[in-house]
Amino acid sequence: WGSFLLTIYPLNCMIYGYFMWTGHMKLTRVFGLIGIPLALSVHGYTGFILAMSKARALWNTALMPTLFLISAMVSGIGMMMIVVYIRDRFFVKEHEVDKNLLFDLGKMLIIAIVFDLFLIFCDVAVLLTADSEAREAALLILTLDFSPLFLGVELFLGSLVPLLLLIAPPTRNKRWVAVLAGVLVMIGIMAMRII
Repeated sequence: WGSFLLTIYPLNCMIYGYFMWTGHMKLTRVFGLIGIPLALSVHGYTGFILAMSKARALWNTALMPTLFLISAMVSGIGMMMIVVYIRDRFFVKEHEVDKNLLFDLGKMLIIAIVFDLFLIFCDVAVLLTADSEAREAALLILTLDFSPLFLGVELFLGSLVPLLLLIAPPTRNKRWVAVLAGVLVMIGIMAMRII
């Protein structure tokens, strides 16, 4: 099932992207609706497979499928912000970015980042209070080999900085800030996947 989903989902995304890019709204909607259960299945499946890895205390948690789903939402919203900006700025006759859409995506991203941070906090807190192997896994990301990637890239650069940029009054209504936030969250989620 995983191989099937991992093949069909990107194909659906490319078709969806093509119709969205070319302005066929009816077909965009159809493939967008098809993509929702596919996206939930692919990201949930990936988290589920990792959660079943008993040999890896960092992965072996019931939160892993939900964490993968939410982190996929974070990076997906970030990617959409970038796509909206590029499409409107360079491929639409008016060359004017749809600020309302960009800032609405930014608001969605704020909610997704907060939920993602909550899940990360819960995951780390449980690891720290569980058996010795789980505690060692938590220390690996908090103080040892993976701490620069986890604390520096995933949490600080990929979550807190975009969150502050999207919330702070001087920066929240700037288009370039929304695009930067989109790039940063994608970098942060990539760091999460590496860890």
